[in-house]
Amino acid sequence: PDEAFTMSDAYIQKIELCQDIRALLQFEDEMVNGYTDCVNRTKSSRYSSVVNQTIRYIDAHLCEPLSVASIAEAVYLSPNYLSAIFVRETGQTLHSYIVRRRIEESSFFVRSSSDPIADIATFYQFSSQSHYVRSFKEIMGITPGAYRRKAEVSEQQR
Repeated sequence: PDEAFTMSDAYIQKIELCQDIRALLQFEDEMVNGYTDCVNRTKSSRYSSVVNQTIRYIDAHLCEPLSVASIAEAVYLSPNYLSAIFVRETGQTLHSYIVRRRIEESSFFVRSSSDPIADIATFYQFSSQSHYVRSFKEIMGITPGAYRRKAEVSEQQR
């Protein structure tokens, strides 16, 4: 639900930018595919209920400060046990997962808004714009500015 809500906000912003019915119809396909992918990821979960609960908690609080201790408290586990089970099932640390999810979520706003990159970084709890840019490039393979420019060029070609 939280991911769908975030997606809908980004989609609404992009809908408002559509100049004609053709652009709106093309974007409709992107929205349907995005929501379908989101639902499929949720339905095909291969994790235990504890890890799924942890993931849901993280996704619901991406724009807030998160720590292993606060997440563990929310899912009623010790921080050490939660960290161990999370790594065992997902292959990544809680911190790595949080950074990845924040980058994935923020990419909607980088792509579909004109908000300054620094504001997006702050909103998603990155300590600095440079930390955000480094993390974004590591995960997405491109800087946020280049990602935004690429999305703008793609939009203009439609």
